[in-house]
Amino acid sequence: MYRKLFGFSLGTGISRVFGFIREIVIAHFFGASASLDAFWVSFRIANLAREMLAEGSIIPSFVPLFTDKAKSNQQAGYRFANTAICTVLTIALMISIFTVLFAPYFVRIISPGFYHDTFRFNLATRLTRTMSPFLPIMVVATFFMGILNYFSRFFVTGIAPVLFNIGIIATSVIFAKYIGVYSIAIGVLIGGIGQVALQYHFLKPHGYRFRPYPIFSDPTVRRMLHLMLPVVISFLVLRLSSIINTIIASFLAVGSISYLEYAFRFIYLPVGMIGVTIANVGIPTFTRQFANTGSITQDLHKALKFGILCSVAAITLLLTFAHPLCRIVYEHGAFTAVDTYHTSRVIRFYSFAILGMTLNRTFSSIFYALKEPATPLKVTLIGVAIHLGVALTFVGKLGLVALPLGVSISSISSSIIYGVLVKRRLQ
Repeated sequence: MYRKLFGFSLGTGISRVFGFIREIVIAHFFGASASLDAFWVSFRIANLAREMLAEGSIIPSFVPLFTDKAKSNQQAGYRFANTAICTVLTIALMISIFTVLFAPYFVRIISPGFYHDTFRFNLATRLTRTMSPFLPIMVVATFFMGILNYFSRFFVTGIAPVLFNIGIIATSVIFAKYIGVYSIAIGVLIGGIGQVALQYHFLKPHGYRFRPYPIFSDPTVRRMLHLMLPVVISFLVLRLSSIINTIIASFLAVGSISYLEYAFRFIYLPVGMIGVTIANVGIPTFTRQFANTGSITQDLHKALKFGILCSVAAITLLLTFAHPLCRIVYEHGAFTAVDTYHTSRVIRFYSFAILGMTLNRTFSSIFYALKEPATPLKVTLIGVAIHLGVALTFVGKLGLVALPLGVSISSISSSIIYGVLVKRRLQ
């Protein structure tokens, strides 16, 4: 278990380093400007669709079923995978067309504070349409990730997002002075295609080839979609926290949305290396362990020990060095000392969420491995309610930092609830 965790964590860590370089480049060219606020709103829409239909729901619903199929007949597993890809890709293309047609309405929902700011509203609408192909691209990338995880190629799946970050870095450096934030949007698409290409390259030695199959032609696909539905709802509810933050921040000072995004990069580095690692390694590992022995206690203890120790270390580091780290990473070009001050404050209030998010990823992966996605949905609903209550209660007194405070309190509360439920489930 530790070897698998280390492999994925190393790959993810390299990817997150490139993610930081990406943020440094974006900060240099765009600072915390109105145009960047518009980009983050549009990317929030694209990323929300990706997390719900791609990484959020495909991995927990597809991997356990693919594992069952491929264990007995690898070619049957590949046929199921190709049918599943064609089916979900069709759904993703329909959603992308819908997004293009109704982009202004999505922008208005995510950032109502932009409605009377014509520049930011119109720019966010155009960027949303530009990035609409992102969802179909990431659907394919996520299926490839799931198959590679089955073969324990965790380093490859962890490092694949490096190409996504490189795409954004390259297009920003080359085109930012010519087309502004559109350069980031183009980089998102190019980087996503690179991620697909890299993972497909590493699938070939395992005998996998993509072949188009009629949608729904494998009955297991219907079961996968049945499992996906509560997971999609769960991730939508989970992402309500970020949507709530964006909605409230759109009414605050210009730059507030960008401060949240810049700060969250510092949080997502350890969460990605720890929590996402445990979730991606945990689902196939827990599925096999439960099928073979009926018990996952030993691997769960290892995952929890790894997660808690790393999370506490990351929290301590950020609480102590948030301001100097933010200054070193971001404060150059268009990013000012004032931006550093506001971003570092947000980082400190966000930092406690690292532990909660890591434990939530770990515990939810158990229920997904056991094909019980309804439990994470219920816990997520409680967490969102807590976050909304905290954010609305304190935003008048604390301003912007009330939003990350709500995330921290809700994520830790959810992890406590998860812990109780997991203990009952495994007894």
